[in-house]
Amino acid sequence: MILTTTFVCFCLASAFNYFRTRRQRSLIKNLKGPFTWPLMGAMHKLLFLTPKNAELPFGSEIYINLYELQRNEERYPKANHFDAQRFLDSPPELLSYCLGPRCCPAKKFSMQLLKTLLAPILANFELLPYGDEVRLDLQLVLGSSNGFQLALKPR
Repeated sequence: MILTTTFVCFCLASAFNYFRTRRQRSLIKNLKGPFTWPLMGAMHKLLFLTPKNAELPFGSEIYINLYELQRNEERYPKANHFDAQRFLDSPPELLSYCLGPRCCPAKKFSMQLLKTLLAPILANFELLPYGDEVRLDLQLVLGSSNGFQLALKPR
């Protein structure tokens, strides 16, 4: 068995959170219904009226455009501008990771791992835009058709 850094970190996190994970396992066992949401929302075979009272046929698929919802200028002023302090004073409102007992179990671990990996880079380098402007590629997961290019400038 090859021990990777990720696996070792996962084992350490599990060991330190033994009682918490034990409690979460008991909560999960007591849940009724599906454990996770279906991809991009639930599908219902009910009559659905749009805001202008237009009927949708039974079995229609409805997709929620999370990209546009999270960049709504009325709810998030300067939504397309990066602001690291935007959500510090309020509870998390973005749907990227979800909230509650049915959320991604690796959420906390992945955030700790990202912080551990990014901290020394951000402490020693300044990140600057490099290359062409990013062209968004809207698919199931938001990406870039020309990649994400950054320049690292030593501090």
